[in-house]
Amino acid sequence: MQEKYFTTGTFAKICHVEKHVLLHYEKIGLFRPAIQMENGYRYYSIHQYDTFIVIRTLKNLGMSLNDIKIYLEKRNPELFLKLMDEKYEDAQQEIRRLESMKEMIRRLKEETNQALLSPREIQLVEMPGESLLLSEDLEGKTSDSFAAFMEAYICFSGGDPSNIPEFVGNMITVENIRSGNYLSYSYFFTPVKKKREKTASAKREPTSAPTTAACTRTSARPTRPCWTMPAATAWSWEPMHMKTT
Repeated sequence: MQEKYFTTGTFAKICHVEKHVLLHYEKIGLFRPAIQMENGYRYYSIHQYDTFIVIRTLKNLGMSLNDIKIYLEKRNPELFLKLMDEKYEDAQQEIRRLESMKEMIRRLKEETNQALLSPREIQLVEMPGESLLLSEDLEGKTSDSFAAFMEAYICFSGGDPSNIPEFVGNMITVENIRSGNYLSYSYFFTPVKKKREKTASAKREPTSAPTTAACTRTSARPTRPCWTMPAATAWSWEPMHMKTT
């Protein structure tokens, strides 16, 4: 079978790219035509199609054109498998990030709909048990406590500032509510989805949360102690069964 060659325009259509993409790849030495005539005409071989697909796949996986060029110069099955393992893990992390974003959007929609339907009055509502991440006791603390809590949360969530909590609530003791001190917060809190292993930097300090408290988003009554950590350290916790008041 005689080998088939294609002009730049035809090969670009086969690969579903614009012609200038092939010209750019040729210019940077990434992907050159199989034949270049003295009159300037360029021809690509059908066998180059697979190489172009590899380039496009790696580019879609986030590799720079320079890194792809280096890979193509050294490629072998072992290197390819190692690269695919790395990109597979990158893809898994991106999936987890998107799933987290999807869940955050769902909860924001749900909470907004609940807010629209909620009557303008205090209600007694039974809530399912959940785990909360509490700040240190805020009694007597300054306004910097919120920043410290967020810094500690980022540390707890792996050091990635993009891992922000879906919402941060405030716990207020019933005594402060009865006294009209609605801005006198006792704790910041945010829900946690699952248990994480504490890191070497974690320092467990058992503390009792208020036996009765109300929150700006929900009201909570912890029925067992939880664990709090100083700011900027890792966090661990014990499950708490929550009941609104």
